[in-house]
Amino acid sequence: MECHEIQESILDALDGKPSPEQRRAIEAHVASCAACAQFAARQLAIDVTLVSALAPPVMTPLSRPALRARLRHDAVTARRDSLPDFVHFASFGLATLALAWTLPVSPSIVVSGGLTIALLSYVVLSVIRSSFEDYPLEA
Repeated sequence: MECHEIQESILDALDGKPSPEQRRAIEAHVASCAACAQFAARQLAIDVTLVSALAPPVMTPLSRPALRARLRHDAVTARRDSLPDFVHFASFGLATLALAWTLPVSPSIVVSGGLTIALLSYVVLSVIRSSFEDYPLEA
């Protein structure tokens, strides 16, 4: 096997348990190739460092209720943040239906025009909203 194939095998072996044949091929190549031996040592050191630095948090019985409360709070915040979008489309929908019912023009023209205007205004509102999110408010 060539060095790049062995290096790929080394990386694959770090992710999971290598097959016995793959392990023997890696060991045989690393024993005779200083560059791949250095690569394997470097990757193993990185893997050990990441495993120790990124240890999963320990969930205690006391932390579970706090996490559940935080998730409920985030869900309520997400619903509250989407309320202006709902009001926007609902108001355009009601206005479009009222115009389709009252205007002497074909209702399909009014509905398609209302949908087009609603979508365009939503894009404009989204651009304006995102421009405000780029600048943090000072307290």
